[in-house]
Amino acid sequence: MKQTWKVLYHPEVDKDLRRIGKSRAKRAIKAIDEKLVTEPESFGAPLRKGLAGLRKLRVGDVRIVYRIEKERVEVLVITIGKRADGDVYKVAGSRRS
Repeated sequence: MKQTWKVLYHPEVDKDLRRIGKSRAKRAIKAIDEKLVTEPESFGAPLRKGLAGLRKLRVGDVRIVYRIEKERVEVLVITIGKRADGDVYKVAGSRRS
């Protein structure tokens, strides 16, 4: 049986979801529920340099940036945003603490 991971959200993620629109937000939440709850290490890719320790999950033109807390069996979703603006990674850097 697969392990179930607890998904926590940064308090600002609600604003992120409103910013990307309803259809993109639904797809992002669905991806989190299907992928990050069951196998957060199998999906997504590790980020590098200043964002080392974080991972990104690509859902169309949206990126979900998250951190895995193995010892607590938790996934913290830090930000969700469109890749095109590039701001999603800047926001992740500012919220990572």
